[in-house]
Amino acid sequence: MSCVPRMVLETSPPRVCRGGFTPPSCFCSGRPSGRSERAVLRANPPRQFPTLPLLLAIKAVWSTIAADMPKQRSRKSSRHPVRRRANGATVTKLPKNAVTRVVTLRAKEGQHMLLAAELRALIAPSRREEGCLRFDLHGCVDQPGTFLLHEVWESREDHTAHTRTPHFLRWDARKDALLASREAAFWRQLA
Repeated sequence: MSCVPRMVLETSPPRVCRGGFTPPSCFCSGRPSGRSERAVLRANPPRQFPTLPLLLAIKAVWSTIAADMPKQRSRKSSRHPVRRRANGATVTKLPKNAVTRVVTLRAKEGQHMLLAAELRALIAPSRREEGCLRFDLHGCVDQPGTFLLHEVWESREDHTAHTRTPHFLRWDARKDALLASREAAFWRQLA
């Protein structure tokens, strides 16, 4: 019969059982090998420990934290001024040289899942790049397999640097096998 770990804490002198466990953590020490674990549990029910003293002890530790500590204010990005309209919409003024790149991509037949995965792989590393203000992926509701990349860069030079990164070069090497068509254009914010 194998040793089964016990989940109850007990205090007893340290002995080692047949399975190599100490008595508080096994069922096999000191019993005949013919008895089942259920019979042992019926004969010796596990002790129930009160949980209230344990909770009080934990609460005592927590109560040592000063209640009058000032709360930290959240740091909001002050890179771009944000205005709120009366209807709750936010308006963000972009830097003077900022450019927006809108790319519409249509997948080849049966390739839309792979295209979506490749595009998702671009998002996180692109957002971490210097000069990237926004990098979002959208899927068309009316035309499955059509995607829109909305990128905002501080300058056109930042976008050019983006095209030389390893994750973009990986995408550039794989895109021809996945795309049926691609349209891209740069835009400037007017208002």
